[in-house]
Amino acid sequence: MFVAEGTSAQKLSKIFSIPYLRICYDKLTAASGSLFVFGHSVSDNDAHIYDAIFESNIETFVFCVHNPAQNLPEMKERLARYRERRVDIKFLYVDASTANVWHAVKP
Repeated sequence: MFVAEGTSAQKLSKIFSIPYLRICYDKLTAASGSLFVFGHSVSDNDAHIYDAIFESNIETFVFCVHNPAQNLPEMKERLARYRERRVDIKFLYVDASTANVWHAVKP
């Protein structure tokens, strides 16, 4: 579920105009526990998503980074403005190539 085009403000306006997307956004702002993010670049046009995340009650934020040797400093920099809002959140950065999110769990 996502709004693909537009600025963050335009996306948020679209989310608020569609009841299903609004419910999903409200659930994100009400999240608690741990949040795992995979396949996201923290671009400015998605600020509304990170605003929601950092307004929530999450305790641990796990962020997967593609090619961390090259991209981790940039991802940390992009997340810094949100991280300042919630110094109580534990941040974990994970190499996306080791996350195995698309592999089936075998009994």
